[in-house]
Amino acid sequence: AQIDNQLRRSDFIWPLARFEVSSHFGRRRGRLHAGIDLRAVRGTQIRASAAGRVKFSGYNRGYGHMIVIDHGAGIETAYAHNQRNMVQQGERVQQGMTIATVGNSGNATGYHVHFEIRRYGRALDPARQLQAGL
Repeated sequence: AQIDNQLRRSDFIWPLARFEVSSHFGRRRGRLHAGIDLRAVRGTQIRASAAGRVKFSGYNRGYGHMIVIDHGAGIETAYAHNQRNMVQQGERVQQGMTIATVGNSGNATGYHVHFEIRRYGRALDPARQLQAGL
């Protein structure tokens, strides 16, 4: 399930140390659910899946408090429904660095992080891209 030489499983980690998948990537109610929902306790630390630069840190109506990190080579990760964002746009982050806390902001049912991996704007299934996939 490797995309190409630019994106290797070993380059990315799960954004939460402990979680339960509450919704998988794929079609949901007739629409694409472009990420994976990782349920966790409110306030749990969300970590950067890989090093990069924060492209967006703010509020998005549906996604609530959200962070998008640009990893280069057209690859971005997104972290949504956060309780609190802890990084600012333009900031460089290292893999594993705490960037936010789990919340239920925006259009969310329960405490979780909605996690996306995008390649040139196209959503990819995180479970197929990350090390120790589900």
